[in-house]
Amino acid sequence: MTPEIRAVADRFILDTANLKYLATALPRGGLEREVPDFEWSVRQLLGHLVASLERYGELSRAFLESGEAPANLDPTEFNGKTAAATRKTTLPALLARCDTALSGLLGLLAEMPEDAADRAFGRWRFGDALDSWSKHTVHHGIDLVDAVEELRLDPMVLNWVLHADFSAHPASLARQQHLLAEIRDRFAGDGDDWDDEDGWEEGEDEAL
Repeated sequence: MTPEIRAVADRFILDTANLKYLATALPRGGLEREVPDFEWSVRQLLGHLVASLERYGELSRAFLESGEAPANLDPTEFNGKTAAATRKTTLPALLARCDTALSGLLGLLAEMPEDAADRAFGRWRFGDALDSWSKHTVHHGIDLVDAVEELRLDPMVLNWVLHADFSAHPASLARQQHLLAEIRDRFAGDGDDWDDEDGWEEGEDEAL
């Protein structure tokens, strides 16, 4: 892989791992929570992300085999069909599909000719299309956190969505900064308990 494609592959791996963690950390009934500003449940949004990962592999394979970008890249119809199809899909089934899709896509990226990223993919470079696709999941990470209040203090989830680079997307950046401010306020309200009688003191074994 070229460094550019290695970075894309690493992002797919990282974000898919975080998505799977988030999905398995949902509280009871969390899959049926409504996602704000969407007409989807959390289950359907997870289904959308899994189906998108599958589609990226299909589009990439078709492009690498034919040398031409697929004619229809409009996501509207695809998103509608996916939401309907995953309305009752079980979480284990979604996670299994996710693993299969990621494995297939990574295999394609590993075998891709070094010049493929610079080939024209419609109005984009193919490498730019891959880069955009690889950032799709984390953008929906904030949607999932908004839908499931219990995830807003989960360290793994916060580490994921608060470290994402949304500088090119003002709306997502504003939501990220709002979440960060909310988390800071919550921890500030809890106070600093390190000086409490039962807290850690200098000289204690830090390995405990």
